[in-house]
Amino acid sequence: MTQSNSKRGMYTLNEDVVMEAKMTALARRLEELKSRGAHEVKGYLAQDEDEQEEMCLIHTLIEEHVDGLMNEELEKIYEELEENEVEEKVEEANKFATINHFMKWKAKEELLPLIKEEKTKK
Repeated sequence: MTQSNSKRGMYTLNEDVVMEAKMTALARRLEELKSRGAHEVKGYLAQDEDEQEEMCLIHTLIEEHVDGLMNEELEKIYEELEENEVEEKVEEANKFATINHFMKWKAKEELLPLIKEEKTKK
């Protein structure tokens, strides 16, 4: 019995050593993969400089096109706002003129002849 117990303890110890060796091997493999991945990425970037320049050019062209479209839309919006503001100012001026006209009429207390009525009577 003591022999089997001692063997079990040794076997368990051996399992721990084997497990530790496996973990160390996995850690090394992970480091290798990380460094290889970094080298592959650097190689990929260096290899595709022409493609990167092309992508930058495409990106720049798209940006310029979108900026142009946005500027056109903004100009349209500003024009519409200006037109609306002018129309509103004209309406306000007409209202003020109408109110001012009625106030003058009341102040003078005289009737103003209507042009349409005079033409229809003649």
